[in-house]
Amino acid sequence: MATIGLLLYQRHGQRHFVPVNVNSLAKAQWLAIDLKAYTDAKITDCYYVEVESTGDTAEGAHPNSVERYARVQFQAVDDTSADPSVWLKIPAPVESMFEAVEDKGYRITEAVGAELARIYSKITGMKLVFVDGWLYGGAGRLKQIVG
Repeated sequence: MATIGLLLYQRHGQRHFVPVNVNSLAKAQWLAIDLKAYTDAKITDCYYVEVESTGDTAEGAHPNSVERYARVQFQAVDDTSADPSVWLKIPAPVESMFEAVEDKGYRITEAVGAELARIYSKITGMKLVFVDGWLYGGAGRLKQIVG
């Protein structure tokens, strides 16, 4: 049996579920509290679900989502798996998380990335280090999307 945590982000009538790697409802709630400073959306609900696989691997329909999000990549230290990458998605990210990179877009700053690694490490129990993170989704400049 697998388990998954989910956070429900809402902003401007849009809703978006984000899966998170937690092993209890309490940890999902703690993560939601810690991530509040990094999103302009409201994290309105936390879920912890035990999942029994049906064996069906077919792709479902794409859910409605908050248009823009920060996608953060961490590296699990001391992880011997083939891919020790761990990802976190934060819908409606706050402008202060990013720095402009000419001809590339908006990158999450090292300081914010390190703090997000600390937060997610605390919740997951894994030792994580920040690798990279960018603003994704929609067109337009960052200043036009926040607020």
